[in-house]
Amino acid sequence: KDVQALQEQLLRERSERQRATQLCKAQDEELKRRERLNSSLWEQRVRLERDASELRGRLARAESQQQKEVQELQTQLRRTEALRERDQGELQRELALHQAAA
Repeated sequence: KDVQALQEQLLRERSERQRATQLCKAQDEELKRRERLNSSLWEQRVRLERDASELRGRLARAESQQQKEVQELQTQLRRTEALRERDQGELQRELALHQAAA
């Protein structure tokens, strides 16, 4: 009976070791899966940060270009207003001369 009890105990211990081994393998696979996921997420984060940096650069260039265009339009407006005032002054002088001659 002692031999039989020892054999049963050995079988139980072997079975427990097999379950523990299976559990370790499952945990190892889960760890590997999580490492792959973390690596993928890290790569995605790096790509997103690079894209965000590129977009910030493009935005800054676009804002600078827009500011330059606004300044050019303001300069054109001032020139146009100055020409209009000059032309209006000339027309008033011509009108005054014409009225004086009439």
